Amino acid sequence: MFSFKKSIALSLVLLVSLCSQSVLAGATRWVPFELVQGRISIPIELDGVSTRAILDTASEFNAISESFIQQHNPDVAEGKIIEIRTVYRDEKRQSYNEVDIEMFGVDFTMDKLVSIDIGVPDTAILLGAGFFDDFIIQIDYPNERLRLLSPGSVDLAKLKNVESQTHRENYMPIVKASLNDDEDVWLVLDTGLSGGVLLERSIADDKGWLSSAVSRPTPDVLELTQVDTFAFNKVTIGPYELDNIEGWVPVAGQDMPITKTGKAQGATRIKGKKIDGLLGNDVLQYFVLTLDYKYGHVHLGLAEETN
Repeated sequence: MFSFKKSIALSLVLLVSLCSQSVLAGATRWVPFELVQGRISIPIELDGVSTRAILDTASEFNAISESFIQQHNPDVAEGKIIEIRTVYRDEKRQSYNEVDIEMFGVDFTMDKLVSIDIGVPDTAILLGAGFFDDFIIQIDYPNERLRLLSPGSVDLAKLKNVESQTHRENYMPIVKASLNDDEDVWLVLDTGLSGGVLLERSIADDKGWLSSAVSRPTPDVLELTQVDTFAFNKVTIGPYELDNIEGWVPVAGQDMPITKTGKAQGATRIKGKKIDGLLGNDVLQYFVLTLDYKYGHVHLGLAEETN
């Protein structure tokens, strides 16, 4: 499914040891995860109640489940009313502070959690930009485990092997990829997208990639009801080439959601880069992803076998 490009940067060799270390100074323990509706889900405790959290790098805020609050009445403090924006409308939502959560073997007290319908069963928390900004996160997709690293434990600015950056206003990591050796694009790195690449429809149309596309409902929380699906012969990211990667485009007439809150629709420029879509788990599933969210540094490595 994937291969190395012929020229491999020295940084790849240096990061192999990072991806294979079971113990690293400044790291939490490895935590198992599941993919639920295409989104990374981990076990947590919220105010003493066992539940789950989803990790979504393309969400602009942290959130707490409305139904969890109604059912369990946790010991949390009401915060300000916060206005969030969806593709279709602006909505005012209650926020909550002093939310006690145990995850990664660590106790956290979180503030400014927006109350929403998360839409994933048995899930109380959505972790987005406000959480990832404080850590380096390492997601070992093949072994279905992840951990947090302290910001000073790894210098990803030197060791990254993917062209990437972040948008300091919307907190979105973006990566550069090549599609079918024919189009270079900038994509939001989205751990909440079950597909491979969600792309602007106009690009796929211009390249003639939709001649055999098939329409189907999307399982993802993207404010899209339908997508047209097709296959990329090749997707190149960093030192890797992958074949037969699923591509999605909005059906004709639908807007392109760049972020989960819908603040950016259609072609969007971040730090001068035109954002063309989202990169999801159909690509990331083969790698150990190491992400310095705050500065937008990304490394993709190969996983070690675990017992």
